[in-house]
Amino acid sequence: MSSAITYSPAYKDIDHFLKQYGVGSMAFSSLQPELKYFIHKELGYMAFLYLKDLVWAPKGFNVILGDPICRPENFDTLLDAYLEQVGKESTGFVHLSEPIAEKLTKRGVNVNQMGVEHLIDLPSFDVKLPGSKFTHIRRWRNKSTKEGVVVKELPFDEISPKQFQAVNENWLSRKGGSEYIGLTRPLRVEDKQDVRYFWAFKDERLIGFAFFDPMYRDGKIYGYIHNIARLDDTCPNGTNDLIILSAVEKMKEEGLEVISLGLSPLAGIEDKTLPCHKGISRILQFMFKHCEFVYPFQGNFFHKEKYRARKEQTYLAILPNSNLYKLMGVFRTLKVL
Repeated sequence: MSSAITYSPAYKDIDHFLKQYGVGSMAFSSLQPELKYFIHKELGYMAFLYLKDLVWAPKGFNVILGDPICRPENFDTLLDAYLEQVGKESTGFVHLSEPIAEKLTKRGVNVNQMGVEHLIDLPSFDVKLPGSKFTHIRRWRNKSTKEGVVVKELPFDEISPKQFQAVNENWLSRKGGSEYIGLTRPLRVEDKQDVRYFWAFKDERLIGFAFFDPMYRDGKIYGYIHNIARLDDTCPNGTNDLIILSAVEKMKEEGLEVISLGLSPLAGIEDKTLPCHKGISRILQFMFKHCEFVYPFQGNFFHKEKYRARKEQTYLAILPNSNLYKLMGVFRTLKVL
């Protein structure tokens, strides 16, 4: 059989697909341990979270994370093979690129915008941060530097486990005590292949860190996504920006193309170009404006805006058709509810 669904596939079964076709910023997050996988031995794979819930998913619900890892021209064939196994009543997609969203609309599927991704184009980004447009991040960088914060890129195993755990536990204690899943790859205490680690110190004590996950094209790394960031409550303002800017400067020198600052959920939703579910649009727009208690939607977006980065819209879709009930199933799967 050329395709199958599995938990925890052998890394060799998906690694070659990831490094050839893992162009999107969500691709490396397909290595999360909580995921299931649909793998087609010739074409590629899709990674998804599975939900079984008496209220929101009594028959089971798969939420596929990001674009399928395959050649774009093979998407329809890969999706058809997947649907043959699971049926059309149980699948959602989140963080889709516009080209893949367009392919779904040709199947008669509604697609909804779900937020923008900020992308720093490294060749054209001026690390000196000149002019008024960079006033805010220049101020934050300078403030943290003046207060003695030093950023270093070091392998994971060169960091004191005790200091690492102290920062992580401090951060988690202020964020509800649990890891995120789904749209961000959760932190794991391990040195992951091709992941880069930037650490912030003050007076030789670790106070924060950020992990950057690779994005691949044709077997090579062309960029990174700022995926995991943790700061303890003693960090001077601007520490996170100093970490990001240190990575930007280094990766620009290396000739890389792009750093993604990640998704700003629910930001910039207009839904004027592709067929969409209007009710879902209104709910997501409402949540962006009024549900900061769920997630700091506006704060996340407006801070990233200070980098003057290029923005790309992302999409969600639900098969065979979108509705508000199934949207709640997506939220439940991603542990938003």
